[in-house]
Formats: sequence, structure tokens, C-alpha cells
Amino acid sequence: MILDRGFRDSLGVLKSLGIDVAMASFFGPKQNQSDFQDANNSRFVTILRWVVESVNARIKRFKWFNQVIPNSSLPS
Repeated sequence: MILDRGFRDSLGVLKSLGIDVAMASFFGPKQNQSDFQDANNSRFVTILRWVVESVNARIKRFKWFNQVIPNSSLPS
């Protein structure tokens, strides 16, 4: 699962459920530079997130998907 940095508090819960989590790395309090594994992982997550966001942008070009869709319009 690809996560944004806003979900960093829930990483432990997701990992305990057995979910493989990928998130862009962030620096610690006195850290100026990432090691190569963290940097490569962060680049990989950024590339994947870009692909997902570009697909979302294509979907939102359709007028119906560009708004909040009420549940009443979905088939039951």
C-alpha cells in the first residue's frame, strides 16, 4: 500500500495487520541526508504516486467524476 506522510502514525497498525507499506522517507531531527536505500525507496514511492495522481486527473476530466457523487445515484 502506498501511503502519504499523513498516515505515518498508522504505520505500526498496518504492518501488524500484515500489510506491506511504502511511504516516502522523511528526515529525523538531526538528519541532513538519507542513506541510499531510503533515497531509492522514496524515489520509487514518488514515481508510483505520480502515476496514480495522473490517472486520477484523467478520471476527473469527466464532468460526472469531477464532483462529489451522492450515494443515492449508485445502484443498490
